[in-house]
Amino acid sequence: MLELPNLNHSAVRDLAWSLFSPNLINDYTPLVSDRNITSMVIQLTPARIAWMQELDSNPTPLLTHLEKRKSTRLGIYFEYLWQFFLQQDKQYQLIAANLPIHDNGKTLGEFDLIIKDTFNDEVIHLELAVKFFLQTSMEPLNTDSELNNWLGPNCKDRLDIKLHRLLNHQILLNQTESAAQLLSSKDIHITQRKIALKGYLFYPFTTADQSENCQYLSTDHHRGKWLSISAFEKLAANTKLTTETNRWQVLQRPRWLSQFSQTTLEQNDKKNEPMSDTMLISYAKDFFQQQALPVMICSLKINNSRAIETNRFFITPDDWPYIPS
Repeated sequence: MLELPNLNHSAVRDLAWSLFSPNLINDYTPLVSDRNITSMVIQLTPARIAWMQELDSNPTPLLTHLEKRKSTRLGIYFEYLWQFFLQQDKQYQLIAANLPIHDNGKTLGEFDLIIKDTFNDEVIHLELAVKFFLQTSMEPLNTDSELNNWLGPNCKDRLDIKLHRLLNHQILLNQTESAAQLLSSKDIHITQRKIALKGYLFYPFTTADQSENCQYLSTDHHRGKWLSISAFEKLAANTKLTTETNRWQVLQRPRWLSQFSQTTLEQNDKKNEPMSDTMLISYAKDFFQQQALPVMICSLKINNSRAIETNRFFITPDDWPYIPS
């Protein structure tokens, strides 16, 4: 089985993560048994590895493409990474991106991507999503869904709500009359519907990973842990968590995708320097005075001239989760 190479440039690492990281859900059949909807899986091949290595040595084409974004939102960044790949890859052909569907002046939605798999002669409607959810309890909130106890950091997103919109609106857009007419006028005939749902699921720090108890989640999804600032402070007081070769790194939202990695030179940037327990606690308390959002961090292993992420966490305010206004 091929493995991703070590990549130095953060945007190239994000590109590789967006394409080849595991989906949060592999099989949608238990959720929508009456529809043929599958997860999008891009195969890691020697040719794609060589392409990424070449891009890592000269990321200018990727960076030029990313400069075209009109928004800094993480979801838009994720979409642009996919679009760049589809414009370069030999197997896939990008037919349309963010194609809007209108009906009597009202926007019904848009196709994230319509692509052609030239190897299998298939035209695919592909919906993209990148999400980060925290498990708020070990049991679902009610019996309606096994996935409604996964909450976004802002307490507005929820995994079951996102899936409902993906499966019952976004991925079915081609079935509307307006979409059918537009696709026909462009001679586009969709033969498959796929979803690429990437991200992280964060489990309570004091409990074991219970993902095997949910039939919907992929067994290889990216995992993290979360705990409140008081719990972290208590843990740090009882146990020295950091050493000279182990520090904490605050991950700003643009760095939420791929594994964090930086050189010693980059670590000298005071805005992004690795933190000790005490520094992190002070930072988080100051942050929570201004915002009620959790802070994503990772533990770092520092070897020689490079610091590499080992585990990922959210630290939350003590009153998280809360009812959003």
